[in-house]
Amino acid sequence: MSEPHHHDLYRCTVHGGSKDWAIAVTPEGDISILNCATGHVVRRTNVPRGKFKCANATAEMAGRVQEKLQKGYEYLGSTTVESNRLKLSPTTAPAASAVEELWEIVRPLSPEAVEEKLSWAATQLWGHVAPDVVEYDHDLVVLRTATHAQGVKHGWALGYSDEGGIQPTGRGGGRILLRQGLLPRLILLFMWRSFPDAIWLSDGVHGMRTPQIAKDDDFIGKGLFDYERVLALGERLGLCLGKINLLQSTEEGRSAFWL
Repeated sequence: MSEPHHHDLYRCTVHGGSKDWAIAVTPEGDISILNCATGHVVRRTNVPRGKFKCANATAEMAGRVQEKLQKGYEYLGSTTVESNRLKLSPTTAPAASAVEELWEIVRPLSPEAVEEKLSWAATQLWGHVAPDVVEYDHDLVVLRTATHAQGVKHGWALGYSDEGGIQPTGRGGGRILLRQGLLPRLILLFMWRSFPDAIWLSDGVHGMRTPQIAKDDDFIGKGLFDYERVLALGERLGLCLGKINLLQSTEEGRSAFWL
């Protein structure tokens, strides 16, 4: 078995100490798990596909992560193994990605139209976004997401509230930051595709954006996020043509593209 270079690292603080747990999918499609008391020698466990509780490695990993989150673990970031100990990877996002991304509703949208899209998106994402979180408030029509980095929770919202950015008039606007993770970008891409004449996206520097799911797109690609996760969640939101298996297409050198 070949071990993945990077694992997702989670930490739980108990009784004045802490313990670490890390997980990844191996090149063979198994699950690799690392665990140890923080700073101590790593213990390795390989879970072969024949012992999965779920249909595939992505779902199996998400389920195991959810179990840890419920036990008080928090996501810290990506980790590597050096000298048989876990080492948290430094942030390697390109400098340009630090620029905030802006969105604006330039033509009023009805609450009914927004509710239909946001509630559908939330339903599609629930149970598939661990370690991130998705919540939907049907009464307020607000979709909220949260991610954790370095033990800090970073939230984002879209909908009819001060935090969600949409005004009673149906207009509005806001921003997303890199530290808020992948979900806000995917959700805005979904809403932009749903209402292309009403929603504008901009990076605040180079003007209007027309992003796509592609490795060289600096809105969602260029190493900002795990690209297989981008493809899997993007497919759940219907952002890709037909029923193409994007993971297979990428492996064969073909680019994903939009409806």
